Amino acid sequence: MQQEIEITRGKEIVIGVLLTLAGLVTVLANWRHVVDEGLMRHGMAILAPVLFVGGIMLIAAPYPDKRHFPKAEFAPKSWNIFILVGVVLGFANWYFMNFS
Repeated sequence: MQQEIEITRGKEIVIGVLLTLAGLVTVLANWRHVVDEGLMRHGMAILAPVLFVGGIMLIAAPYPDKRHFPKAEFAPKSWNIFILVGVVLGFANWYFMNFS
């Protein structure tokens, strides 16, 4: 039997901070790899900014009904904007890494 983990606002903030830091570290590591060796990890170039913005999303726009977490149909509508911004930043990051 699977036990459900209760999601609180504090846990959301911790997860958001960890996602933000992971995305930032991955972006910086990928840029360092591009500058030093001239090679790029294409998937990470796009995914890392999405992680970064996703962490900010969890901090700025909390999940309203914790009982239904993480079902997408109960997520705030503002999350769509955050995800779109993350994807756009990811492709912009990838684009600029190609010319470095």
